Amino acid sequence: MRAFTGELRRAEVLGVRWVVVHPGAATDGNRAKGIGRVVKALDAAFDALPSKNKVGCLLETTAGQGNTLGSRLEELAEILDRCSASDRLGICLDTCHLFAAGYPLSPPEEYSNTIKQIELTLGLKWVYALHVNDSAASFGSRIDRHAHIGEGKIGLEAFRLLLNDERVRCLPMYIETPKEARNGEDMDVVNLRRLRTLVDAQRPAVPPKAME
Repeated sequence: MRAFTGELRRAEVLGVRWVVVHPGAATDGNRAKGIGRVVKALDAAFDALPSKNKVGCLLETTAGQGNTLGSRLEELAEILDRCSASDRLGICLDTCHLFAAGYPLSPPEEYSNTIKQIELTLGLKWVYALHVNDSAASFGSRIDRHAHIGEGKIGLEAFRLLLNDERVRCLPMYIETPKEARNGEDMDVVNLRRLRTLVDAQRPAVPPKAME
C-alpha cells in the first residue's frame, strides 16, 4: 500500500493522469476474497491521498497465469462496481493478455465478438488505454510472454482491426515488446513502423479521451 500510494503521489507531481496496474493475485486461490482485497486496497489508497491528488488507476487485463486476477472481464467489472472510488478507475486493455486469456482478436467476426464482450461486460467508456503487444504464447495459454508485432501468435490482422476500429483507435496505445536491436535498428522503431503501416490514413483522428 505504501508503494502504491507513493506511486500515485509521484504521478500527481509529474502531472500524470493515470497509473496502470495489474489487479494482483489471489495467492490463496480464493478469487472472490482476492477481489474483495483489491477493492478494499484501492479505496484505502485513494482515501490516503491529499484531496488535491486526482490521479486515477487503470486496471490492466491480465493473461491469467497462476492465481492472478483480471484475466476475466467479469472480475474487472466487479472491481469497478464495488469500489467506492470508481470515478478514479478505468481499464487498460493489453492485446497479449487478452489473447492469452482466451479472448480472440481475429478474424473480424471473432474480433467483433471480443469487443462486444468488453462493451457488454465493462463498457467501452471505462477503457482509457491499450497496451499493443503480440504474444509469444498460444491462444488461451494463460502465459504472459510478449512478442514483436506480427512475429507472435496473434498476427498482423488483429492489429489492423484494432488500429482501424473507431471505437478504440484514438485511445493512447503503448508497446511493451521485447527491448533489443536487430540489424542495428531498435526494435521499438520497427514495431511502431509495422503498426503505422496498418492504419487507414483516410480515417480522421479525434483527441484521445484519456488526455482530456
